[in-house]
Amino acid sequence: MKGSKALIFSLMFGLLAAMATYFYIAQLKKRLFGGFERQPVVVAKQDILMNTPIDSTMLDTRLIPKPFIQPKAVKSPEAVEGYIATANIFAGEQILDTKLARPSERAVSLLVSRDKRAFTIAINEVTGVAGLVRPGDRVDVIGTFQTADKKTRLVSRAESVALLQNVEVLSVGRDYALESVAAAGSGSRSLSANIIPASRKKVRYSNITLSVTPRQAMDLSLAQQLGVLALMLRSYYDRPGKEIPSLKKRRSTPASVTGIEAPLKIGPVPKWLELRGEQAVLVP
Repeated sequence: MKGSKALIFSLMFGLLAAMATYFYIAQLKKRLFGGFERQPVVVAKQDILMNTPIDSTMLDTRLIPKPFIQPKAVKSPEAVEGYIATANIFAGEQILDTKLARPSERAVSLLVSRDKRAFTIAINEVTGVAGLVRPGDRVDVIGTFQTADKKTRLVSRAESVALLQNVEVLSVGRDYALESVAAAGSGSRSLSANIIPASRKKVRYSNITLSVTPRQAMDLSLAQQLGVLALMLRSYYDRPGKEIPSLKKRRSTPASVTGIEAPLKIGPVPKWLELRGEQAVLVP
């Protein structure tokens, strides 16, 4: 009998404690939020990648107490549809006017850092990684050069070297806005997991613009005149990534690649990509 009374008293005291906690939290919320006017604010319903066009499916509206609304927060979803995100915006984050821009305002000069320069190099279907490079990717630049015999002036040797590593791509052709990306799978909203291009159309371009230092731009300008430049696309998950010193110190030569010490015949180097209907042909 005594045990049952103790159990009843314990339940009653537990219930009273729970009620007291509930009323305390309710009063605390009332003191914090009750005296403030709530206003509608646009928030991100999902993670939005930088340079992604924004539409209504990515947005939600919430009533937030005025003191907790961030400066430059957007109040209406219609006011930002069609804009482009200039930075990554995470799910639940308030949409700020400072992280948005119209497509016409996305000048390449806004993407170039103060100490960098935008420099364009010519590429083709082969040297440009088959058109798979996109703005925002990072690449390594390989240069292949031929040397001539001093007496005969004939080509006697060829070498490849990694001129630059971990270089940011600003634009491919005239396209400097990233294609919209969507999560693969309805439950995924991660910025880094399961992202695929929203558009599967093939992108063709004959040049690519990189973000480099002034000295690197000068080096690339000379390298384009002396040899052939090609790109290596770095992994999305290798950012910012480390440079590999041996790629510049140890150059690829005919002997190091084939193991043949005797002089090898060097074939003509393709100069441009010629489009013939639906076929692309490298023309020497």
